[in-house]
Amino acid sequence: MSVYTGWTKQRDDTTVTLIRDLYARFRVLIHEVAKFGIVGGLAFVLTLVLVNAFHSGAGMGEIAATTLANVLATVFAFVGNKFWAFRHRKGSHWRRETILFFVFNGIGILITDGVVWLVHSGLGLTDNFSYNVANIIGIGLATLFRLYCYRRWVFLYAEGQAPVAEQLEPETSGAPEVTRLPAFADPQREVSGFQDALHYLRQVVLDRVQVDRVL
Repeated sequence: MSVYTGWTKQRDDTTVTLIRDLYARFRVLIHEVAKFGIVGGLAFVLTLVLVNAFHSGAGMGEIAATTLANVLATVFAFVGNKFWAFRHRKGSHWRRETILFFVFNGIGILITDGVVWLVHSGLGLTDNFSYNVANIIGIGLATLFRLYCYRRWVFLYAEGQAPVAEQLEPETSGAPEVTRLPAFADPQREVSGFQDALHYLRQVVLDRVQVDRVL
């Protein structure tokens, strides 16, 4: 096997290992965000359906229709997040989780209502298209707010039971051990956060460029 082929294989192995390493380190976050996204997507569709049913069908006012639709979607989201997306987080009591969940969702509803009010009353856009666009923007902003609050304050791990992956390190329960990177990829580098991960990825790319120049 030629030197060129050996270096090419080493670079390919480095890329695969890097992807596996990053996935292992952010595994919990990736799974939680994915499940939260599914629940949130369903709640989003439910909200839009109910908003239009209440506003266009039942003749309710813009803010009233938006608020009621979001309240019902919030109940759906609570069940989905509590018993599926964050079911592995058992550090809080049921009462605490429930209270905080609905408090933060109440703030999220105010965010959505605020966008709808701004578009309808502030900008004077009263057509159904503008109303739905305002709801979509408001729901999007409120969703980002909810995700942060859920992970930070609502669904917590019991003390000492947070998986190592939650601290941005590979999980140890059932997950295969991650192979260390080859020497030219600096295997001693520790990825301790998103910023470090980006710096880590940049360093690997630079190392690969240097390898290409050698070849």
